[in-house]
Amino acid sequence: MVFQALRYLGKDSVGDETIRRIRDRLTPQERSRLRKDAHHITDWIAEAVRLITSERPPRSSSGPDTPGTMRRGLGLSVWFHQISG
Repeated sequence: MVFQALRYLGKDSVGDETIRRIRDRLTPQERSRLRKDAHHITDWIAEAVRLITSERPPRSSSGPDTPGTMRRGLGLSVWFHQISG
């Protein structure tokens, strides 16, 4: 489901805040499985998965992410809230 969310949001909409929110919702076992499943996906999604599953989460910025880069986030928490109940 993480791959689908990332694909839906698009490369230019996934940023540090989005990565952090996904990471915070996944258990270590789910992050491990996600890392294993990421071998045959688009490069930018593979990079996002690498950040999600890394030992050190991305730095949290104090302001909004910069548009047009992988650091821009759209608040995936709303989407996760909708699918999780």
